[in-house]
Amino acid sequence: MTIPPHGHGTWEALIVYSGRLSHTVSERTDDGVAERHADLKVVDDWVLEHGDMVVMPPAEIHRFTALSSDTYVITIVGGKYKVNHHFFFRQSKRPT
Repeated sequence: MTIPPHGHGTWEALIVYSGRLSHTVSERTDDGVAERHADLKVVDDWVLEHGDMVVMPPAEIHRFTALSSDTYVITIVGGKYKVNHHFFFRQSKRPT
């Protein structure tokens, strides 16, 4: 399972209960004026395992992928998610 790049608008802590999780942090490099478009640059990329924890500040953009079928995480959120939080999807070509 993969959760695409996204931002919450509030802080969040993620703790790996079991399994392994790839976690990537990106920053936005464009000016944000183009609707439904963002240029992202990876600034951190690591693998988390049982007992590892990461805390994401409100402005952080991150994505994660479970690396094994037994991956479970515990998430602690500092309040409500921002109503207009963003997901960033890569555009893929459709088969012709």
